[in-house]
Amino acid sequence: MNLKVVTTDAGGTGMDPDVLVIAATPDELSWAGDLPPFCETRLGRLVVDFCVTGPGQVNTAYALGRVLSGLTPRLILSVGIGGAYPSSGLFPGDIAVATTEVDADWGVEPIPPEIQPRPILVPRVRLPGANLNFFIPLSKSHARSLLLSSCEFCNAAEGPFVTSSTVTATEKRARLMEELYGAICENMEGYAAAQVAMEEGIPFAEIRGISNMAGPRDLSAWKLKEAIKAAGRGAKGFLVKLEAERR
Repeated sequence: MNLKVVTTDAGGTGMDPDVLVIAATPDELSWAGDLPPFCETRLGRLVVDFCVTGPGQVNTAYALGRVLSGLTPRLILSVGIGGAYPSSGLFPGDIAVATTEVDADWGVEPIPPEIQPRPILVPRVRLPGANLNFFIPLSKSHARSLLLSSCEFCNAAEGPFVTSSTVTATEKRARLMEELYGAICENMEGYAAAQVAMEEGIPFAEIRGISNMAGPRDLSAWKLKEAIKAAGRGAKGFLVKLEAERR
């Protein structure tokens, strides 16, 4: 499958896409071709738009909010790289698929021996009646399809993701994130995108190639190119299956 990109203005294509694919950096969308900040392509009957948001939760929320002011996609798919937690069974070059996004920056710091995430009184989510604070469940059906597409060519797992503006650099914190949330993967943008998607009523899915192990930093062991390639292959396989369902 060759994705041919057509450049459009930052407000969108003027046509609601089937899938809006987002990533923090252009490199994380390199599998789709040379991408401008916003672009569109067609896969047979499937219309796919791409958006580079910039890194972190603020950039992601701003960019996604701007794009959604002119578009209503049927699905938002986040593609990128992330760090695997020690007990996830994942290693650099593997794939992680999110079932839940957790905002590790929101709430009250757990104090031993009460190792539990504790919400603060101000709600994280604005939706009336939403029984959510620092976690958001994602689309189960799309997560399963992403996992199946990824398992065809590499080791892959699904589970909760943690979004944190501070990269984990110690074994202690990595183990704490696992204990608190059962997390398999750490990233810097997912929760923001998930919250925007939820408040807009749009299904959200997320796939990340594992670039490193969350914990003590050993940059020599990182596999950025392999992680980007893996996430791209998983995303492409997923999009191909979606397109086949439209025939």
